[in-house]
Amino acid sequence: QPQEFDDVKVLESYKETFPDVIGDILSDRFFYKIDQNKQKIINLQGMLMECLKEYDEFSKLKLRLWQIRERFKASHKSFVKDVDRFIEQKKNWLKIQEQIQKDNPATNDIIKLSIGGKEMVVGRNLLRSVPGSHLADFFSGQYPVQQYNDAIFLDRDTESFRFLINFLRSGRNLEVNSTDQIQNQIFLDELKYWGIKSKKEEQEMKRLEAKIPKIVDILTKTPSVSQFTKLNETGDYYKRWRELGPLSVHEINRHSPINLSTDLIIQKSNVYTGQLDQNERLEGIGRIVWTDYIYEGQYANDKRCGFGRLITNNEYYVGMWKENQKHGHGKLVKKDGTTKEGTFEHDEFLE
Repeated sequence: QPQEFDDVKVLESYKETFPDVIGDILSDRFFYKIDQNKQKIINLQGMLMECLKEYDEFSKLKLRLWQIRERFKASHKSFVKDVDRFIEQKKNWLKIQEQIQKDNPATNDIIKLSIGGKEMVVGRNLLRSVPGSHLADFFSGQYPVQQYNDAIFLDRDTESFRFLINFLRSGRNLEVNSTDQIQNQIFLDELKYWGIKSKKEEQEMKRLEAKIPKIVDILTKTPSVSQFTKLNETGDYYKRWRELGPLSVHEINRHSPINLSTDLIIQKSNVYTGQLDQNERLEGIGRIVWTDYIYEGQYANDKRCGFGRLITNNEYYVGMWKENQKHGHGKLVKKDGTTKEGTFEHDEFLE
């Protein structure tokens, strides 16, 4: 009941001022809204600037991609031209090769040879009977040959080459029966020159590779340059080794049977790579690269013993060894080309 509500008069007193209060409230809310929208506009402006930056980066990237595409088109055109030019050169080369083979007497079925001034007639199939050999490649017709009196001239020893022909006719089963070790070596050098091995040698090589694959890998693998350069950057022995190539396991085994014992262990280092016995002494086959020499071959009781090759800056020796001394048949070649071949005894050459 109104008469009992003590604040009625108070409410009546606010009746006159109520519109002003409402107006103030609305005014404050309006400016608050304006401040809020102003901040939103500022935020939107920041986002817009970021978008413009990203668009600018995108435009630059698009330009770079277009430039790359244009360069690729130009490179592709150049590449196509190079390919066409290569195909044309290949066609011309094939024509030249065909003409060389047509005019080359090495392609005839029957070939007339002049060996050291003496003539012999040989079938081409026989000369090409060992695929992959230097002899087979020489008579493939792909290389120019020197002619003399309508014959293909070869500056080789007549008897050695005649032995080579008979060796091929025997199916590479002919044995060297000469009692003259020097003559035997000449025959073997002739086979080596033409890259030809006997059937027995091929079988023996396969047997050795199966028995001692790690040793075969040691000798056939070229020593890293670091092994030489760390020790002697200017040593001539490295150049000579490159010229001679690695010493083959078969050549070692031909002169001195290889120890196929499974008790030997393998060691690999910058200095020595090869076999050791259980007491870690040099035994079997190995290679030493030192400051002024490289030795490849056989060892026994920590010493060079058996067949091996020693290359120094001044000379190289390949042949038999005994207790670190040249002992047995061997060949010594000095830096100036002077050669001694024959029998050595305790490092001394026997005349």
